[in-house]
Amino acid sequence: MKVLIKWLLKWWLQVTASKPWINKEVANQLKRLRQLWRKAQLGKSPRKVEELIKVQKNTDEILKNAEYDWWLTECEKLQGSNEHEKWKITNKLTNQSSYSTVQPVKKTVNGNDTYLYDDNDILTEMEDYYIRKAQQVAHTD
Repeated sequence: MKVLIKWLLKWWLQVTASKPWINKEVANQLKRLRQLWRKAQLGKSPRKVEELIKVQKNTDEILKNAEYDWWLTECEKLQGSNEHEKWKITNKLTNQSSYSTVQPVKKTVNGNDTYLYDDNDILTEMEDYYIRKAQQVAHTD
């Protein structure tokens, strides 16, 4: 029973993440599995545990098929799409974020331009810049 509980917890963590292939059929099967799990926990009869294991295997199969079908459908969309749509679909499939990260900061030292990419370097440079600005304003007043 402990092995079954560990499997269910691991499986539940995987399922609860955003999974676009979870359709009505899969959701109903997951609901049925949760109900059987509760019943098996209450009664702990061998018959209930055996039924739970059957439904668990069936649920695994349904999930794998639903995921496979979803991937197949998404990849088929690539064939009839224009270049822009292909990139949108590819980014969606590879979980690429659409937001941009912090751009590098250009710093000129002794006439040489250097670019800062590290967040801490950028933070230090921004703080130094604004502290110098504040001191210049304070001296002119």
